Amino acid sequence: PVHPLGEANRWTFGIRASDRLFPVCGDGLGQSQVAFQVLSGVKRWLGVSEGCEPPHGAAHGFDPYPRPSVGADGVDDGDDLAALIHAVRSDGYEPRPGAPVVVQQSFKHAFGTTLVPRYGEPMAASLKHGLVYSNANRTRWRAIDTNIGKMREYFDLFFYDVHKASAAERFVFFVFADALPVFMERLLEVNRTLNNVWIIALPFENDAASPSAINARRHMVPPGTPQAAINTFASSQLQGDLYKTLATTFRPLLQRKL
Repeated sequence: PVHPLGEANRWTFGIRASDRLFPVCGDGLGQSQVAFQVLSGVKRWLGVSEGCEPPHGAAHGFDPYPRPSVGADGVDDGDDLAALIHAVRSDGYEPRPGAPVVVQQSFKHAFGTTLVPRYGEPMAASLKHGLVYSNANRTRWRAIDTNIGKMREYFDLFFYDVHKASAAERFVFFVFADALPVFMERLLEVNRTLNNVWIIALPFENDAASPSAINARRHMVPPGTPQAAINTFASSQLQGDLYKTLATTFRPLLQRKL
């Protein structure tokens, strides 16, 4: 496609076989899952099978980070992480915790494979005694502080620490929409310099989470669907259509073999 400002302003970025690729979105279950499949196809096209990291959910994944809306001190108290750990330990790896089953089915139908474990998910699954049930508030789970620390240290060391990046092995992050502020905050918290690091910010929102797009699909909801399930149904339909479109667009890469 021609750049809206003219061909002279068109910008391209070449991926190398030696690059380490990191797909990032808000929860690690949407755009970054698609990006993982596409970037893995690019890697195969370049003749390599490694170098594409698992999808990461910067805002709602396995990395605990300060959330201003949580607690008077503005610090994440571990509830989100605890819920994820509980889902992983109780459900295992299939289906993916946090993703509606119908969405996972749509993904598998479009791409021929299931959603892959998110970055940090195996680490979270290995944590023992990570949950404490609060009798004072029976609607919330809390993670033991040590497990929050373990997950944060894990991401500091293995995801956000980019000091190993070099001219021979660039670190390339593909970051979608609303994940960018959280991602940049954590990246700059861990690093003072970003040599040989590329951050490709992709301004593509997830239409399946758009209220206007969901409302436009409400007429397709089967009669008798409970009110609480209408938005989930419409959103799942949108997500399924998006998967079909992207799987068709990138089919040459997705089908590429080594």
